[in-house]
Amino acid sequence: MSFAVTPERIWAALPKAYKRVGLTVNAVDSATRSMGFAGVVRRQLAGTPMSKFFACGNQMGENADVYDIILFIGTQVASDPVTHRITVSTNLRVSARSPAFATTTTVCT
Repeated sequence: MSFAVTPERIWAALPKAYKRVGLTVNAVDSATRSMGFAGVVRRQLAGTPMSKFFACGNQMGENADVYDIILFIGTQVASDPVTHRITVSTNLRVSARSPAFATTTTVCT
């Protein structure tokens, strides 16, 4: 599948994509065309319970819906100088922490 789009257009659209899912971009590296979000998210993303996105175990219900979610997500837009193929990659790291026991962190999938 092929699309008529430039890396610059994709790069410019990323903040809107993050906002659409309820995240504000708070890290940007224009030189590498990388941006993302790092922070704590509680209960929902754009009105959707966190447990729809992440599995963080359960105690008395899904932990993702009641724990503080520590989210690191980053997206990079790259262009191969030879083939001119554009690659958009997004990586994330997610963990959860009980508000009552802030020293214990659970890795989420």
